[in-house]
Amino acid sequence: MSESGQGSLTDDPDGSGDGDTSTSEAARKAARKAARQRRAAEIAAGHMPVRSPLARRLYLWAGWLNVGLAAIGAVLPVMPTVIFLIFAAACFANSNPRLEAKLLAHPLFGQHIIAWRERRAINRKGKWASTLGMLTGAAFGLVFLPPPWMFAGSAIAAVFIPWVWSRPEA
Repeated sequence: MSESGQGSLTDDPDGSGDGDTSTSEAARKAARKAARQRRAAEIAAGHMPVRSPLARRLYLWAGWLNVGLAAIGAVLPVMPTVIFLIFAAACFANSNPRLEAKLLAHPLFGQHIIAWRERRAINRKGKWASTLGMLTGAAFGLVFLPPPWMFAGSAIAAVFIPWVWSRPEA
């Protein structure tokens, strides 16, 4: 190396011009192989990383929207909370893994998100809460909505209450 920090033609001992290229090529091949193995492991785990910056931004926006809806659901008794956090965790998994890790580590909601991801399971308290929420929403619909819409809540409850109770226990 010369004093300026740049190599000269005399730095190549055999004069072939490929002093570091074989090592750097091997390093590039190893890095590409490791990246392929990581992608294969992510796909096998059911997570396909999003590469597009626009898609990441949209997933991030959708994640924060779901966190906001979950915050509203924590205050309103007829609106769910955990389901929006499950959606938010899925969105953050594709946009910001640090935020996903925060949701998964949350002391109150993290266990519910993990149970859903691993086994599609809902704990008994969650099943009762969702059942009561849907029945309350259906009752409000029957009382306060005009005739074509008054049965919407009842129809939703009739479909989703059995589905919720068919999920495994967490």
